[in-house]
Amino acid sequence: VVKVGRQIVASDPAPLAVYDKLVNLYNRQPRLGVRTSESVEQQAYSTPAPLAYIASRAAGIDATTTVYEPTAGNGILLMETNPKNAVVNELNGARAAVLRAQGFKVTQFDASKPGTARSAGKVDAVIANPPFGTVKEADGTTTRRFDMKDVQPGYETAEIDHAIALRSLGAMKDDGRAVLILGSVAKTAASEQARSDAYHGKA
Repeated sequence: VVKVGRQIVASDPAPLAVYDKLVNLYNRQPRLGVRTSESVEQQAYSTPAPLAYIASRAAGIDATTTVYEPTAGNGILLMETNPKNAVVNELNGARAAVLRAQGFKVTQFDASKPGTARSAGKVDAVIANPPFGTVKEADGTTTRRFDMKDVQPGYETAEIDHAIALRSLGAMKDDGRAVLILGSVAKTAASEQARSDAYHGKA
């Protein structure tokens, strides 16, 4: 899908035509109703190609943009990126190998930990669809807490996507851009206004 997505993007300069072709590609893919134990454990969800394209466009990515992707998966969010201009991180070895085959230089850090964005230096754009939700500690019952004192003293979160997103923003230039696909903090909100209000909370 990533390879075909790149070919579609390269073959047509009209964004709406590219989007329509990516929707067609997505609709022709088999529906995966079963997840592996590894994908569940790593909270791995593939970004649909049309959404990846919208995210890339929103981040203003082109072949000259320097980009950091902390949880790159198979590279679908990087469909408009020149591999030479990207700092790409992927913890999973199999997906990291796929990225290397596309020409990316890949690191394999745990992007939820402090300091992982330093290898990126300062880039024009940060783009990510990190794993969502809470993570259990080794005992299987305790929810892991991410101490974010390296980003904001006194702040912590139980949401791995928030930890990865906040730490990844450290790689962005002061005038840079970011597009982050994050889990909802207001899954049970009774109305659109309640959902909007929930996004102003600390969680």
